[in-house]
Amino acid sequence: MSRIAFLLNNDFQFDSRVQREALALTQAGHTVTVFCTRDKAKQLPLISEKEGVQIRRTFRKEVHSFKPLTLRHVAGLTSILLSQDIRQGSPFDVVHAHDANMLLVGWVLARAWGARLIYDSHELWDSMYQFEQEQTASLPIPAGKKRKTLGEIERTRQVERWLLKRAHALISVNDSLCRMLNDTAQLPPERCVSLRNTAEYFASPEKPLRLLHEHFQLNPDTRVILYQGEIKPARGIEPLLSALELLPNANLAVVMMGSIPSATYTQQLKDRIAASDQLRGRVLFKERVTRSELLAWTASADLGVAPILNIRANNYYCLPNKLFEYLQAEVPCATSNFPELKAIVEGYAVGFTFNPDEPQTLADALSAFFADPTRAAQYRENARKAKHELSWEQERNKLIALYQTLDQALEPAH
Repeated sequence: MSRIAFLLNNDFQFDSRVQREALALTQAGHTVTVFCTRDKAKQLPLISEKEGVQIRRTFRKEVHSFKPLTLRHVAGLTSILLSQDIRQGSPFDVVHAHDANMLLVGWVLARAWGARLIYDSHELWDSMYQFEQEQTASLPIPAGKKRKTLGEIERTRQVERWLLKRAHALISVNDSLCRMLNDTAQLPPERCVSLRNTAEYFASPEKPLRLLHEHFQLNPDTRVILYQGEIKPARGIEPLLSALELLPNANLAVVMMGSIPSATYTQQLKDRIAASDQLRGRVLFKERVTRSELLAWTASADLGVAPILNIRANNYYCLPNKLFEYLQAEVPCATSNFPELKAIVEGYAVGFTFNPDEPQTLADALSAFFADPTRAAQYRENARKAKHELSWEQERNKLIALYQTLDQALEPAH
């Protein structure tokens, strides 16, 4: 069994994917230490343990930058390497770097410890670099500064590509992203794993929960459309609101439940809602809840939506957590008509897809869905059948198998 160091650019508290991975490996007999970020304002312990996983909040806050190495990275890296208890203990066998902003730090630690390196890419970072370049190119800044920033982004992109070829294994969130990344990495098939953001199996109660109705004091016959996850641009919230405005007489409410990375953006949404007779009182906000409570809240919705916009490849090929959370709660799904989303929603017949750029199309689809209770019941039944296969209890086996493969392959592919 391996001693594993997870590297993470957040405080671990609400990162359901990383929590699931760490716990699955711990339960499989490995020892997992999560090196993550700290934020004095949250007053989280610097060293703690959760379900056998050790958590060390080593890095000063999150790095909100595309750069692979910053002063915060260096300070955290130095702290890990000089930590007396780590130096005196058994060496780490695997460094598991989550996302590109921890990949270079992970490579340095793997070299220092003689450990294997896993790159767990939750996003298609090459697409994000392209987006950063486009944003920078459009800024009204001096030409010299613009060239410098564009050069930094391109060098960062090249660093990720260089490090991909030096990883022992690669993990991403779906088949499409794995194929794209492995075009560069060229790892053996068994060392490139698609690990989807599936949720733990949820045993739905026999009597439907109505937590959202109770919380917002909604009429019992009001149908709830749930958007859960981060409330931020490019997630398709604006087209969803536009579609709702096109259904002024429908007995519908939209609940947005999740974290708020940008108070400014959320206030813009609230201002738009307050200014619209068709939206006022029909769009409600609920703060995010803990992972243990989440699916009980989700199950009280009539429809779960993921109206993501196609602003870059990272969005087009996404497969977000919320889709699998809706399925575990047996809630019909409505998602953008993108490849990975369609494969689940239409493949398992658990909902419908739509063009997120056309609010009228979404409005028509919502109207047809809520006018046909038989269709909604069939989607729920199909979700009930599919959620066994699309559960974390099944998906985690791929992660455990990858670590077994690494135990048998001590040398990197390159």
